[in-house]
Parts: sequence; C-alpha cells; structure tokens
Amino acid sequence: MHGVTESTLEDLLAIPDATSQLSTLSIMEGYGASRQPVRRLGVIFDHAADMQAVRSFTYDSRSNGLSSEILKDLERSFSSLTSLCIRADRVEGSLTLPLLEILILDAESCELDRWWFPSLRHISINIKQEPTSPYTSSQTPGPVHNIRSLLLSSPGKELTLTQSFWEEHRSLELLGASTHSWTLVDAPPKSHPLAHLYSHVQSSDEFNLAFITLITLTAKLQTVAGFPSSREVGVDWIAFLREQEDRGGERSPLLWFSVLALAMSCGAMQPELPPEIWAIIIDHVLYVPHVFDSTCEPAEFLFFKNSRAFHNDVNWLKISMNRDEMRIMKQVCSTWRELITSLYSTRWINSRYDLSSAPAVRPKRADIEITGEGVLMLERLLAIPGATSQLSILSIKQDYSPTLHTVRLGAVFDRARDMSTIRSLTYDTAFNSVSSDTLGSLQRSFSSLKCLSIRAHRVGGLFHLPSLEILILNAESYELDQWWFPSLRHFSIDIKIDTATPYSSSQIPGPVQNIRSLMFLSAGKLMVLDKSFWEEHRSLEFLGTYASWLALIDVPPNNHPLAHLYSPIWVTSDTSALPFINFADLITQTGKLQTVGISNGRFPGKEIGDKWTALLKKEGKRGVRFYNDAGVALDYMNLGE
Repeated sequence: MHGVTESTLEDLLAIPDATSQLSTLSIMEGYGASRQPVRRLGVIFDHAADMQAVRSFTYDSRSNGLSSEILKDLERSFSSLTSLCIRADRVEGSLTLPLLEILILDAESCELDRWWFPSLRHISINIKQEPTSPYTSSQTPGPVHNIRSLLLSSPGKELTLTQSFWEEHRSLELLGASTHSWTLVDAPPKSHPLAHLYSHVQSSDEFNLAFITLITLTAKLQTVAGFPSSREVGVDWIAFLREQEDRGGERSPLLWFSVLALAMSCGAMQPELPPEIWAIIIDHVLYVPHVFDSTCEPAEFLFFKNSRAFHNDVNWLKISMNRDEMRIMKQVCSTWRELITSLYSTRWINSRYDLSSAPAVRPKRADIEITGEGVLMLERLLAIPGATSQLSILSIKQDYSPTLHTVRLGAVFDRARDMSTIRSLTYDTAFNSVSSDTLGSLQRSFSSLKCLSIRAHRVGGLFHLPSLEILILNAESYELDQWWFPSLRHFSIDIKIDTATPYSSSQIPGPVQNIRSLMFLSAGKLMVLDKSFWEEHRSLEFLGTYASWLALIDVPPNNHPLAHLYSPIWVTSDTSALPFINFADLITQTGKLQTVGISNGRFPGKEIGDKWTALLKKEGKRGVRFYNDAGVALDYMNLGE
C-alpha cells in the first residue's frame, strides 16, 4: 500500500474471488504521519477474513514503529502465516504465530523476548540499537533445535561457536553474521548438517580469522557468500576460495552465490579492482552447465551425455552459453565487455582457431578434427607456454582414411604428457574401428580420465582406466568383456548391430552396485526389470531405455533411489497399441520419481492419445517434471488441447 489509498484494497476485495489465490501480501509505508500506519493497517486487518489464503506478510516502513496493539491485530487477523518480514523503527509488544516458519526482522529495537513461534525454521535478525552482547539460543523466538537458517546482522551481536552451540543448533544448515562477530572455539562435528556460510560485510577490511577457519573446518560446506571491502584483501580472499574449491574436485559445490550483488551493495567492488579478479568472478557468474564439465549427477546425465558430442561450429557454443546474461553484463562497462569477449572467445577452440589472434589463449575445451590442419593447430597450441593449463576437455574426430587417422591419432597420444589436465575425452571415429592397440595407447596416454565418450564402428580389446566415472559408448558392435573401470558410476551404451539377447548386468564394465546412471539403447535387446534387477542396481537413480523393449515384471521397491527416467519414444494416437505401456506403468509406480525425459517430447494436439495425456497430467500434478531432449519442460496442463 505504498502510494495508494485504502479504497484501492477495498475495490479489489469487492471483486468476487479476487483474493482467493492471494498468498503474499507486502505493505510499504512512506514517511507519513505517525498515525498513518495504524489507520492503513486497520484497513488490512478489517478485511483479513477476505484474505484467508495469505501465508506471507511483509511490512516495510523504516520511519514508523509497530505498537503492541498492531501486533495483536496481526496475530488475530493472520494467524496462519508461515512467513513474516518486518522492517520498522521500533517494534513493541508480544507476538505468537503457531504456523510461522520464516521470520525476517530489521528494526531499530524490538522486544524479541516476548515473541514465540513453535514452528520456526528460518530466522534473520538485525536490531540496530541492541547493545553489544553475545548471542544465546534463548534469543531465538522458537525451538532452537529446529532452526535450519540463522542470520545475525545486528551490529552489536557477538557469535561464539562452541560445542554447546552446535549441539543446540543441531539442525542448522545456513549460518551468517557480521564480519567482526565471529569467534570460533569448536568446529562443527563432521555429522553436523551446516552447509552454507555468509559473512555480512560492514566497515571492516578483513574477514574475521574465525570465519575463514570455519570455512576450512566445515565438513559438509557447499556455499560461501561474502566479500571484503578492500582490493588487497579481495585478491587474497579469491585465492583462498580457489584453494577451497579443490576440496570438492574439479567442479566444487563451493560456489560464490550472489557475490556480485553482495559486493556491489556494500561497496566492496571498486572500479580499480584488477581485471584478473573480475575475470574470476564473471567466470563463476556465467557458469554454463555440462559444456565445460567432466563430471555430472544422475539428474543431469542426459544433457551431460549430449554435451560430449564433437562440435566444430562456433554457433553451437554461442547457443550453449548464457547469451542473455552475457548481453546484459557487456553493457555494464567497457572492462566487463572486453573481459567477457576475451573469456568466451578463448574458452573453446576448434581446428580452425586462429591462435595468432589470442596469444594468451587458455581454453577449457578443444574440439579438434584429426586432419593435417587439426594436428598442426594442436601442436601450435601446445607450443604456447601455459596454453593447456586449464584444458580439461578434449574432443577429437576422425577423417575418412584409416591409415592417416592412425598416424595422426598417434601424434595426439605422443603429446599427451603436455595435456595432463585432460579429464574428459571424446573420441569420434564413426567410420573406423577402435583396435586394441589404440585402446592401449589411450589407456597409457590419458590414465586419469573421469569421462570417456567413444563413437566408432566397432570396439574391442583390453581396456582399464582406474579413475573413469562416466563411459558413453556408441558403436555398431562391441566386445566389452575385457573392459573394466572400478570407479564407474554413469554408463550409456547405444548399439546398432547386436544379437537379441536380453540386457544383463554383466554387460556393465564396472561394479554394477555402484552404477547411478544407466542408459541402454539397443533396439532388439529386451530390458527386463524384475526384483533381481533392482537388487543388483541398488544405487540406480537414472534409467534410460527404449520403451518398446522394456519388460516391467517388478516395480522398484519403495526405498530404491530411482528418480529419473528417459525414453526415446514417438508418441502416437493409437492408445490401443502403445508399445510403451510398461514405461507408463514404471512412471506411475516409481515412488521417488522426479523427472521423465521423452525424446520426441513435443505433443501437438491430437498426436497423442487421451490415456497418455491423462497420465502426464496426473503425474505432473504430483510434482513429476516432463521434458524433451533439449531440456525444455512440457506443459502437461495443455497437452492434447
């Protein structure tokens, strides 16, 4: 109600059912007379009976206070609130809301000891005139053992982290406080759920040593937010965060979420900040999933698999990047424009890349055709000092001459020692077979691979890679009985020519009990899902196969982790002859199902039967997300219309 009259709300309430879905109500007061808030809030409270769906209430008025009478009216009028945000001058009186889960309070003063919310889970407090004092769990207006998020921004609040703190706050996942507030006596136990840390920057130039130590000692840490206010400390801080990223492997979960917004809002980023620092920050903000990654989670396996394909078209990269974000950020200043252009013009290179135009090139991915020109370009790249220091993904493609192909591929293997950072290799030689000699050279040259994608006519021979987690295989025929990858977690196999023998776990070249993602695409090979399948594949979260070659004997047990399904099917309107009835049954009877991918997922009008449409609508309403190969969500509410 900022800049409007009371009649505006009354006019809205006069419309039948206009507020039936109104779940969030936010009120902003200007610098009016002291009685103005009382009168306007009175209008809100008088009509609370017409706004029973409201679950989130925000009152924002720094110039005005809230009296005990107003709090009592709030308590009576909106007793079913789950979220409350108050920004005011002085807040007086008691307040109890039985269902409140989220409290955000920003005030000059407040009688917080008279508030109680038995369902409270998330709390943010900033009381500006509070005297300097240590934080104690008794100051939390709810059961402290249930608190999952705690943000203490009060200037005078001191946060001392002891063993008793961790015991009392046993459910705490997010913890934040002012820069100078931290005192670390005991680190959180390894079993403690704390995963997110935030330090609110005020006038201090440095992060408290306790906060930095807490970062290093928090076992389950995923995210850190905060940025110091000086250039010198900023350089050290970024170096520290980069060291911490190594804890999580190549793509650590330790991300700098909201670092740009935070840094700018507190004045931490000055124009003279070195371009090298901006480059690191922009790189994180414009992070693109899959394209430059060497590992993945089961929910992302389909899109990760697609990103492994060889590409030699710069337009592909442009399509893959965050184009809208790039366009907006390029308009901020010339420094950002130059950095973004430089970063993303050298992050990916192909066989025709002009190295003379970027002498400081540091690509993360290279897609190289094994032609004379391609091998020469790779040689030139390797001759530049430090050019391959960040090269983690190499995608190589054959030419049509088997003899030349072998010679040129050997040239790549010979220089493997200069590409020790490679963790993902794509080997596309669709018109040639991969011999045992080639596999032996690959094994010796790239022994630290995390991901391998092979597209070939035929593959076979002895092959072991101890660190391989992801194997993607596309071939006319294969012999995998001599392949073994003890760390294998994600496996995709697409076979064009094969016998009609059913799928069996013995075809997986790794410990089947550890497989989290399985894509089995072989027309003619039946995949039987019975009790023994679910017992053997006990870690399986992603399953992809042709629906027409699926036999569902037993549904997954309730405790089975399967959550993601995929099938490259074409949906017809002939519901009496659907070849994927078992696939539909698997969808409805997978208890933990989250997503379903369908290759031809665009269902225009009458091309889909009523039964299948009803299935998608029903499962969509229970929270299952349907998508196509491009990751575009299907609008299940409009299917068949």
